[in-house]
Amino acid sequence: MFSFLKKPKPFAYPNYEPPFKVKPLRELTDEEAERHFDWFVSQSEPRRKLLLDAVKATGGPAAKCDYSKESLVPLWDSMSRFFEAQRMTPVEGERFRAGLPARVMLPSKTR
Repeated sequence: MFSFLKKPKPFAYPNYEPPFKVKPLRELTDEEAERHFDWFVSQSEPRRKLLLDAVKATGGPAAKCDYSKESLVPLWDSMSRFFEAQRMTPVEGERFRAGLPARVMLPSKTR
């Protein structure tokens, strides 16, 4: 069958959440940071499989997604159509800004 006649299959792409309370990085103890890092690294392969399954389900070239720099192009082509821009509500904007680190003032260059 021609690929342009294939209908995309539905797919679920759930957000991932650690099995522990998330805190800002600057507030983590060394042990908490290590646990978070280990958990994050352990998610790499399952998330990669989930992403490739989503590419396949939408008719994209999953075989071309091989961790190379060049594979980012077919990955983007496959998945970018599912993104949309939308404005944040005032509450979302405030919450986002509250999570940003304090600005660091760098000394200006003198000539």
